Amino acid sequence: MLPTFIGIGPGRTATTMLYELFREHPEIFMAAGTKETNFFDRNWDKGQGWYARFFDGAAGYKAVGEISTTYFYDPHIPARIKEVVPNAHLFTCLRNPFDRMRSVFLYRQRAGNLPAGVTMEKAIAQLPEFITDNNYYDHLQDFLACFNPNQILIQFYDDLLADPYGFAAELFRFIGVDDSFQSQTVRERINPAAVPRSKLTGAAAAAASRTLRSLGLLRVLTALKRSTLVRKAVLQQISSSAENPVLHLSETTIARLSDIWEPQLQAVERLCGRSFPSWRRPSVSG
Repeated sequence: MLPTFIGIGPGRTATTMLYELFREHPEIFMAAGTKETNFFDRNWDKGQGWYARFFDGAAGYKAVGEISTTYFYDPHIPARIKEVVPNAHLFTCLRNPFDRMRSVFLYRQRAGNLPAGVTMEKAIAQLPEFITDNNYYDHLQDFLACFNPNQILIQFYDDLLADPYGFAAELFRFIGVDDSFQSQTVRERINPAAVPRSKLTGAAAAAASRTLRSLGLLRVLTALKRSTLVRKAVLQQISSSAENPVLHLSETTIARLSDIWEPQLQAVERLCGRSFPSWRRPSVSG
């Protein structure tokens, strides 16, 4: 067995929540023991036999899938997916690029892989991927060049927030399972932005997360992440970017990024027949 559908990312667009939603659906089998196999990028050299083992036990399910958020950025990925699972359905969820960039910054800060004391303004200047990863249309074009458009579903984070059940139903229909299934997972609030209480607690939490993932204890990891007590012990909530100097972006930087992303956003809007005027700057909440 190999996947009938793949979530290609990008990250920080509720992919973990969607993974848990898929795991709840009785007609869906997800890659065993991990949310992200990263087969088509980091583990390509391990071969299809290695990949297929993640789907042992999938016989009898209507849909078989995985989500690997790094697939979205690598131009080699579409051709590799086409080679291995040419009929797979692919889905992506796009988000206000300013807000997604901020979420990535906080995620990398929690994981301890940003220089100590770096602000988001400095990270943007020093790490080009904070900008280029959000060139949505360029990345989509790589996939559209390899796959029939009806094999690719483009969704939007705004719709998930506004109508989570409708968002989930559209996704279920796309991958060919019962779209009337309703889950509590999709109703759960997305975690508010937070940072580690200290560098030590952040490093310890990241190490614990890696260990649980390596052992395949994703349900334990998910339960810990959702625990109010754990979050209070490890993280502290942050104020909006307008009030937090670490997250603050100058109007000059906002204007520069908006100019960079404008052609990308316009192309996505034409492709999808949607308009996202609020995506030209950070959201009010930061």
